[in-house]
Amino acid sequence: MLLADVRFHTSNLNLVKSLLVNTCFPDFFINKHINRRIQTLCKKSGDANRIDDNVDNNTFNRILIPYVRGSGESLERILRSVELFVVNTVPKKLNLLIGRGKDKIEIGHRTGIVHKLDCKDCDLCYIGQTKRYLDTRINEHRAGIKKHSGNLSVVSNHRLTNDHDFDWSKRNILHYESNNRKREIAEMFCVKKNPKTINLKRDTENLSDVYDGIVTNT
Repeated sequence: MLLADVRFHTSNLNLVKSLLVNTCFPDFFINKHINRRIQTLCKKSGDANRIDDNVDNNTFNRILIPYVRGSGESLERILRSVELFVVNTVPKKLNLLIGRGKDKIEIGHRTGIVHKLDCKDCDLCYIGQTKRYLDTRINEHRAGIKKHSGNLSVVSNHRLTNDHDFDWSKRNILHYESNNRKREIAEMFCVKKNPKTINLKRDTENLSDVYDGIVTNT
């Protein structure tokens, strides 16, 4: 700036400001650092008169408008006539486009969930939770009937005792939770809320009575 003629100080500063505004720096940040830089240059040169004291930090009243091809230029000319400086923004930011490009996780590959299995032959169901893939847990339930009778799960016991089977293709996810303890609480909450589960009573013994009112009113 010290190399420029004093006549160009205002226009040069405004050019710098407009460039910084277009890169999304806030006004207070721009003015703060430009003024700090001017003061430093003045001290180094020992000639404060080289800097135009009448530089207006608010030369432009800025307005942010999403750019629309075809009408953006016309709107900018109109607003400039009333001393408004247009800063065009991008309607679709890159993070939105990238987010949409992610592959959708199949329901069978979801983890950290509370899920429900419906019996195909009656109105009862089983509610469980797992930190692993849902399909992995369901396959374990399906294969559980092959275990020794003393080690049968409530799902296998219901199948053998009543000659029923579950709808393995209908995978209902009731809740997502990565934290183990919170997921266990969510499982107990869902079991207690549903009166038609085959879950054992001990499955909800660790659920505090504090939740009773919530279970009743939801």
